[in-house]
Amino acid sequence: MKRVRNISALILATTFILFATASTARADERLIANVPFAFVVGDTRLPAGRYIVKVVSEDLHIWAITSDKGQRGHQLVLVNTIPAWSRRTPTTPELVFDRFENQYFLARVAPDGEDAREIPLTPAKMEHEVVKLALKP
Repeated sequence: MKRVRNISALILATTFILFATASTARADERLIANVPFAFVVGDTRLPAGRYIVKVVSEDLHIWAITSDKGQRGHQLVLVNTIPAWSRRTPTTPELVFDRFENQYFLARVAPDGEDAREIPLTPAKMEHEVVKLALKP
């Protein structure tokens, strides 16, 4: 029953947060974003801070999310993406997050209006990550 309630909460409470502070650094599929909250990418939890998000494969499938070198605990996460299909084309670069319970998950990267990419997320994957984070000391 709890799983059904969590999935319903995910469907009802999915929150998309668009960053007005994201900006294109260069025309080669790269953006810089100030993220005001901790978030999960794949199976890695990252703290709030400034991040560089850039494509690292020619086919646009693999993206790197790197914390700013000035931050303590410099981190790099590689994530596999798929093409994003949307009726709305962003006019500015953006990162989009889904919220599940009290955790934010990076769900979409849109460095410009044409090459938006999604990070495949499922309710089961998000629930697993929330439980894993809750068990960490």
